[in-house]
Amino acid sequence: MERLWDEAFSRGRAQGLTSGRRESIMTVLEGRGIDVPFFVSQEIKCCSDPHLLRTWLISAATARAAYEVIRAR
Repeated sequence: MERLWDEAFSRGRAQGLTSGRRESIMTVLEGRGIDVPFFVSQEIKCCSDPHLLRTWLISAATARAAYEVIRAR
């Protein structure tokens, strides 16, 4: 039972992390006054890779345009 709880907790934590990173990317772009086209927002919203989302979040801090964020791999 404890193992099941641990696995569920880990999954929930990972989902929360990715969700938070997605939101942070959008917030950084919005705060910098960068327009986010639909295709870029969809790419960000559909991503579930926490490492890629971290890369995109770092890129969002310096990108001149939203599409530059999702080009970073």
